[in-house]
Amino acid sequence: SQLWGLFSVDAPDAWKTLSADCRTGLFIGVVDTGVDHLHEDLRENIADGLGRNFIDSPASADISDGNGHGTHVAGIIAAIANNKKGVAGICWRAQIVPLKFLDADGLGTTSDAVEAIRYATSLAKEQKVNMVLNNSWGGDAPSTTLSDAIAEARDAGIFFTAAAGNDGVNTDGKDNYPANYSCQGNISNVVSVAATTRTDEL
Repeated sequence: SQLWGLFSVDAPDAWKTLSADCRTGLFIGVVDTGVDHLHEDLRENIADGLGRNFIDSPASADISDGNGHGTHVAGIIAAIANNKKGVAGICWRAQIVPLKFLDADGLGTTSDAVEAIRYATSLAKEQKVNMVLNNSWGGDAPSTTLSDAIAEARDAGIFFTAAAGNDGVNTDGKDNYPANYSCQGNISNVVSVAATTRTDEL
């Protein structure tokens, strides 16, 4: 009953249409603060060996989450269902690929985000995986390098979700990137996602 958000988007009805093997080939890159890969409600759904830490140079395999935000996001996406622990994710058979570019304070650079996106693009191309990128972060400064990386992801068949922000405003009139790239016709893979309350208000 606490997972009212799942019912707001009719998730139970969607689940009825999924086959038992829907996990196969679906990878969701969480571009964020890392993920607790030992979490009891997530560990079975972490893609082995694919996560990277782009704060480190060169990128490392340390996907630990010193902030908690990335783990929270990963839980919304793919927390294991029917295990009587924690919550159920919206797509609880998907494989999470932690792509860490934000530090323990939730701060990061555009260049590290670009690296994360391009790494995911290379996975999609070279390993022929179906990839979705979740981006629950943003800023008010546009970046040609970032938009180019997202366009490259589009060309590799990657669906790119981006947070509209936490201010409850119409971002058509307020800069918020990468979500605002959804308004640019040449970057057709970006979907800007807003949050609603239990009563379906912005």
